[in-house]
Parts: sequence; structure tokens; C-alpha cells
Amino acid sequence: MIAGSSQLYFASDNGKTYAFENGVYSDDGTNIALRIRTKNYYPQPVDLSKQVRSVSVFSEEPQGANFSISLDGGEYEYKGQLQGEGDPDKFKVWKSATYFSLGLDEISTNNIIIKGFILYYA
Repeated sequence: MIAGSSQLYFASDNGKTYAFENGVYSDDGTNIALRIRTKNYYPQPVDLSKQVRSVSVFSEEPQGANFSISLDGGEYEYKGQLQGEGDPDKFKVWKSATYFSLGLDEISTNNIIIKGFILYYA
């Protein structure tokens, strides 16, 4: 936030900073690729491996965005597509991990809203 305004800024490899146009979901008509990787989350207590049973993702207008999960720093494993209609999308995992990170990939000209997630573990 700059000077009290909510504006998204991003940088390029040419050393310049750009402001993202609010309400624009394409690059001159070309789909925009979205890739999100969350921070690592550590279920308590952190010194024990937990059985990750499933993850529920709350979203609106995901247009088939691909959901994935990385366990203990491994590769992101594809779990399915978000539908975002009413109930949260629930993805089975059933693997043990000490920590995890969530991933989301989408290419479209549509708006997407991720509201949150719930991790179920034993």
C-alpha cells in the first residue's frame, strides 16, 4: 500500500516497477498465467510428522484452477481442479509430513478469489 491506496505493484527483470491495472484480467486479450506457492505451514507440534488426510480450499470463480501440495519440501503434487461452487473443494492427501506448502496454477482471463483453506491431519 502506498499513500493509503490499495494498489498491487510488481517488478520486472528490467529493473522497473509496474502498477497492476485494477479490473483487468488479460494482457491485451492474452490469458495471464497465475502461480501461487504458499509459505511452509508446520502443524503443531513441529517436531512430529503428521498424517495429512486432506485439504479443503475455499474459493470463488476459480475456473478450473489446478491445486497441488508439497510435503516436506518435495515436488508439488497435483491433487485436482478447483470448482468453487458453494462448498469448499476437498482434496485427499493421506501422506505423512512435518510441514507442507500449497500450490495453485491457473491460466485464464477470469477473476479468481482464494478465501482460505483447512488442513485435516491425524
